[in-house]
Amino acid sequence: MEKGEMVLMEGHEIHKRATKTTTPIPAKPSNKWCRPQTGWNKLNIDGAFKEEDGTGGTDMIPQDNTCAIVFASSRFLPRRSSAMEVETAACAEGISFALEWSAEPFILETNCAVAANMIHDDAVNRSPVAATVVEIKALLRSGREHAISHVFRGQNIVAHALSQLIRRINTRTAAWIRHGPDVIRKLCQNDCNIVP
Repeated sequence: MEKGEMVLMEGHEIHKRATKTTTPIPAKPSNKWCRPQTGWNKLNIDGAFKEEDGTGGTDMIPQDNTCAIVFASSRFLPRRSSAMEVETAACAEGISFALEWSAEPFILETNCAVAANMIHDDAVNRSPVAATVVEIKALLRSGREHAISHVFRGQNIVAHALSQLIRRINTRTAAWIRHGPDVIRKLCQNDCNIVP
């Protein structure tokens, strides 16, 4: 599977935008997922694209500051044209689910710098994924406090592992509310340094 990431620059890029007061996000790069502050969720998303057959998948998992899973979701996407189409679809779907299944503000983390930059760019988007970017921006205007962050792959391991699990078991769509598969739960605990 080809992943939809493009590195624009070395290091950790932080992008944030909020409808209310923006909370601080650590500026130092880390190789590991970091908990959100109390009262916030961290929504990690991942998109995967298979160029050979034009299929893809979206994967998302928000966790609170205790590392509790809010929901986990993975969806097969037939007939997609690019990795960027899949990455932006993952962002839109993750934000939509986060708004529906949680009342807390959230930090969306993606390891696709281009997607994060498109979401932040106030200029008119003329890319092939412009409609999805417009949808994302409309969702973010819902009034929910939020931040958008580009992270390294090592900080997005749980969403990536969810995509690999779903591909292995050959499931087209799967969703879990307030929990996830055992292997994902264990990865979340490991990220939070909690002994299972």
